[in-house]
Amino acid sequence: MDILKIRDGLMEGWQWRTKDGVWLDPAKMATSHLFYTLRMIWNNTMPAVARVGEVKLYVFGPTYTNEYLKRAVRQLAAELGTRADIEAEHRRQLEAMLRWLETGQIQGASHELSLIERGGKKGA
Repeated sequence: MDILKIRDGLMEGWQWRTKDGVWLDPAKMATSHLFYTLRMIWNNTMPAVARVGEVKLYVFGPTYTNEYLKRAVRQLAAELGTRADIEAEHRRQLEAMLRWLETGQIQGASHELSLIERGGKKGA
């Protein structure tokens, strides 16, 4: 399974909302911005042992529901899969995320994108 090759269930016209309230089409985002956004969601919703790269923890506002973040992971990863200019270190971090998905460690971790609640995070 390649997280970057998942194309099923994509939503036409979906956009990422920045912290400043700007809506962005993933196809128009720089590759590094796509990666850092995906990594931010991953690191803020997964157990500490699954985090990758530089970790910055955030409190998400009400726009960033569990469903929105799950959709964001799918949409952003699919767009990243179309890019040929992913940096080697970013690819290694994506592969580490994929290993978590493939080994089923997420299911045993009680976190699978469930740390996020409307208005903020549960304990990290």
